[in-house]
Amino acid sequence: MAFAGWRDSVSLAMKDPFSCLKDAWTQAMQSIAGVKLRDMPLSPVPPHTTGDYAVALFAYAKAAQMPPQRLADAVGEYLTNKHPTLVAEYCADSGFLNMRLTADFWTAYCAQWHRTAKGTAPEDVLPKEARKRILLEYCSPNTNKPLHLGHLRNLFIGDALARMLRSVGHQVHTACLLNDRGIPICQSMVAYQQEGRKRTPADSNKKGDHFVGDYYVRYHQLVDAQPDLAEQVTALLQRWEQKDPEVRALWARLNEWVADGFDATYARIGIAFDHIYKESDTYLLGKQMVQSGLSKGLFYKDKEGAVWVDLTQHGLDQKVLLRSDGTSVYITQDLGTHLQKIQDTKADISLYVVGNEQLYHFKVLFSLLATLGESTTNLHIAYGMVSLPSGRMKSRQGQVVDADDLLDEMERLAEQKTQEAGKLADIPQPERPQLYQRLGIGALKYYLLRVAARKAIAFDPDSSIDFEGMTATFIQYTYVRIRSLLRKAEAQRVATQWDVAGYTGDWSAGERVLLRHLADARGRLHKAAAAYDPSLWAMYLYELARAYNHYYATQRILTSDAPTQAPRRLMLSQRVAVRLQSGMALLGIEMPDRM
Repeated sequence: MAFAGWRDSVSLAMKDPFSCLKDAWTQAMQSIAGVKLRDMPLSPVPPHTTGDYAVALFAYAKAAQMPPQRLADAVGEYLTNKHPTLVAEYCADSGFLNMRLTADFWTAYCAQWHRTAKGTAPEDVLPKEARKRILLEYCSPNTNKPLHLGHLRNLFIGDALARMLRSVGHQVHTACLLNDRGIPICQSMVAYQQEGRKRTPADSNKKGDHFVGDYYVRYHQLVDAQPDLAEQVTALLQRWEQKDPEVRALWARLNEWVADGFDATYARIGIAFDHIYKESDTYLLGKQMVQSGLSKGLFYKDKEGAVWVDLTQHGLDQKVLLRSDGTSVYITQDLGTHLQKIQDTKADISLYVVGNEQLYHFKVLFSLLATLGESTTNLHIAYGMVSLPSGRMKSRQGQVVDADDLLDEMERLAEQKTQEAGKLADIPQPERPQLYQRLGIGALKYYLLRVAARKAIAFDPDSSIDFEGMTATFIQYTYVRIRSLLRKAEAQRVATQWDVAGYTGDWSAGERVLLRHLADARGRLHKAAAAYDPSLWAMYLYELARAYNHYYATQRILTSDAPTQAPRRLMLSQRVAVRLQSGMALLGIEMPDRM
C-alpha cells in the first residue's frame, strides 16, 4: 500500500495513538453496524505477534449483530481503507483485531517532539470543562510526637497526587491539618509539667518533635503508676478551652517545637503545603456548626447535656459531637476545618488522605456534612498501614519507625549499595552525599508508592534499593545510563539531532515497543490521576525503564550501520530519559545525572 508520506500524518499524530484509533473505531462501528460506541479497550499486542495494538471485539459483536471474526475483518478493512495514514495492516484472529500502525504515523508522532524545546512536548491537559478545583488534605499529624513511617506513606501519596492532578490541568490546593489540641497533646503537656524542668530541645540537642514525643511516651509510662494523671489531662483540656493563660503558654511552646521539627522533615523530603490549618483555630467553627444543627433539629442533647447526631438512616449509628462538659471531639473540629477550607479554596472536590483505620470516621463526617447541606464532593483516599517485622507500630510505647531515623538509614543504605555495585567511579567525593540522598529517599518514596494505596505494606529497606528490580534505583539507573550514552555521543561527535524530514524508512520491532510505551504516557497518567492512584503511574515508569533496558541490550545505538539510525535511536533514548525524569518528578523523586 502506498502512503501519502509522514507529513500527511502530522495533524493526525498530534493526538496519541489511542485517541486516533478510538476516533477511527467510532467511525468504523457507525459505518459498519450503525452503532455509536466510543469505548475501545486497546492493549499492546502480545510478544512475537505482528502489530502494535490489539482489541477484542467479542463485547461489541452483539451490538453490531455480527460474529466476532466477521466484525474484526470488517473493522480491519475499514481502518486500512479509510485511514491509510494510520493503520498499515491488520490481522483478524478469532475475534481479535491486531493492528500495525504505519511507519509514517510513528514518524509524524516523533516529529512533534522537535517543535518544542529539547524535544519535550507538554502533556495534553483535560478539557477546560473537566478541570476541577481540588482540595487535597494529607499528613495531618498530631503535635505530640514526631513523624513516623506511616506518616511518610501518607505524605508521599498526597504529594504525588497533588503533582499528578496539577499535571492534567486541575487546580489543586494542598492542606495539612495540625491536630494541635485534645487529649494526646495534653498528655505530653502533663508529662512535661512533671519532668520537663523547663528543658528545651536545644538543651537536649534534639529536634522539637522528638523532644515532645519523648514526653508523650513518658506519660504512658507514668500513668500506670499514677492513675490520677488521666484526671489531670482532662482538667488541662478544660483549662485550655477556657483559655487559661498558663496552660495556653505551655501548649504554644510545645506545639512550636513540634511544628519546627515537622518543617525540617518536610523540607528534607521536598514537600510543602499551600495551607496549614490548626485544629485550635477551627474547633470553635465546628462547635458553631453543631449548635446550628442543634437549633435546626438535626442534632439532639442527652440528659447529661452532650450533643449527639443520629445517623442510623445512613447505615451508621449515633455519634457524640460535643461532650457534656462542652469540650469538642475530633469530628467537631473536622466539621469546622472542612468549612474553613472550602471557604478559602472554593473547592469542587475535597480529598482526604488518611489511613484506612479511619474509614468509619469519614463515613460519619461525610454523612454529617450531607445532613448539614454541604454540597462539596468528599472522598476519603484510604491507605493501608505499613508494618514492621515485629508487627504494627505503637506510638504510645515508642515502638515506631521514626521518619528521620529511617531517612538517615536509607541514605546510609544507598551509600553501601552503590559502593558494593561499583557505581561511584565517576562521582567526585563532594557530589556523593547528594547522590545518596536522591537514591535513598527516592527508593523509599517509590517503594511506598508502587503499591496501591489501599493495600498494606511490609516495608523492606534492603530490597527497596536494587539496581535490577521494580525500584526507583532501577529507574534512576536507566536514566543515568541514557545520560551517559548521550554524553558519549557528544564526545564522539555522533549526531543526536535526527533529520526527521528526510526519514522514509520503517521502525524496528524494538523501536515500536518504545514508541508504544512513550505514546501510552498520556493515557496512563490520566488514568492514574482519575483513579487517585499513584501506583498506576509508578508501574508505567518501571515498564518504560524495563523496555528501554531491553532495547539497549539488543540494539546498537552509537554504532548503527545506517547513517540515520544512530541519531534516530539517540533521539528515542533522549525521549525516554525526558519521560523518566518528568515522570519520576510527578512522584516527587529526583534523578541523579551520574552514577
